[in-house]
Amino acid sequence: MKKIGIAISKIVLIVVFGLFMLVQLQKPKKSNANFEEVETIVMQELEEYGLEKQDNLKIKSTFSLDPSSCTNIAYYKAEDPMDVREVLIVQFDKEAFASTIEKSAQKRVLEQTNAFEGYGPEQVKLLKKSKIYSQVNYAIYVTSENSGDVLKVFKAAL
Repeated sequence: MKKIGIAISKIVLIVVFGLFMLVQLQKPKKSNANFEEVETIVMQELEEYGLEKQDNLKIKSTFSLDPSSCTNIAYYKAEDPMDVREVLIVQFDKEAFASTIEKSAQKRVLEQTNAFEGYGPEQVKLLKKSKIYSQVNYAIYVTSENSGDVLKVFKAAL
């Protein structure tokens, strides 16, 4: 009877260890991709919209993010204030920072949706297509007609 208990304990331990390893292997890994290359690839996908790169002050005022707390950050926005197309690309060191970026981007989408609701139905449609994605050390927020394609390109670049 004691041998059966030990055998069952071993089996349970092996199963638990196997599940742990499976979870660890499925987690995204830290990307070693060069930020400038990722930025260039993403912006090529958005080239037709003529988005302009914004400075750190604009990043702070728009997203309430401190650019100095990121490894790299780039924000592009349409020149026309009535155009909601924009993209934020961030590289960071601490994985926990991803949730800060996601919350900031979600807040931005909500603010923009509230601002354009009622008189900018086309802009609201674009905002509903927004994509926010993060993985271990990179994040992106994008609003455009082809947000899904931009996200695919971003993931492939990592």
